[in-house]
Amino acid sequence: MIFEDIYRENFKAEDDENLPPDAKAKQELVRLVEAVESLEDAKKEVSSRIRLTYDHAKARGFDVTAMREIVRLRKADADAKRWIRMLNGPRWAPERLS
Repeated sequence: MIFEDIYRENFKAEDDENLPPDAKAKQELVRLVEAVESLEDAKKEVSSRIRLTYDHAKARGFDVTAMREIVRLRKADADAKRWIRMLNGPRWAPERLS
């Protein structure tokens, strides 16, 4: 969702038809660089929010290491979950975390 917003913001339909090809390429490059910069800013904001969420969880007494493991397991694909279950034995059931 963030990408689509930034894409629309940086790639508005403008009248570029009268520009020479070099100017069009330059303008497109500038837009792409601006899009990457916007995404980098968004990435920093998301990272900050994640860090604050873990800090809040820690302050409330939750085990942040376990939370990170749960998040990692929930992101894992089905094959990785079967592999983890096989290595860790029956006490692990990552499919319940999905």
